Amino acid sequence: MLRRGLLTLLVGSLVLVPVGLLTAPTAGAVVEDCKTWCVWDQPRFAGTMAELADNTCKDFTVKSAANNSADDGSKRVIFFYKQPGCQGKPFNPFGMKPKANSARVDAVSAIVKPATR
Repeated sequence: MLRRGLLTLLVGSLVLVPVGLLTAPTAGAVVEDCKTWCVWDQPRFAGTMAELADNTCKDFTVKSAANNSADDGSKRVIFFYKQPGCQGKPFNPFGMKPKANSARVDAVSAIVKPATR
């Protein structure tokens, strides 16, 4: 009886462990996955990542961001807004410079455009 119970337990664990590994949630993109301008919906580069297009506003809950663009003199930076549609004044008026990361941002929209100074 004890052997049958142990055998059942062993067979059950062999079936359940691989199923659990296959259904486990995968981690989101990390800061190293970002090639240019990226924002995340969770602090510390966790959750869903969205890439920003050049000069196109992205309505996205921004909780962290990375500007991994090359510092090639183009001076294109990320601007953050507390209103949707990149409306109102950006709360980082000179943008997030190339090769800069922020583990904590609080914005509802973002855009990439030339720095104003």
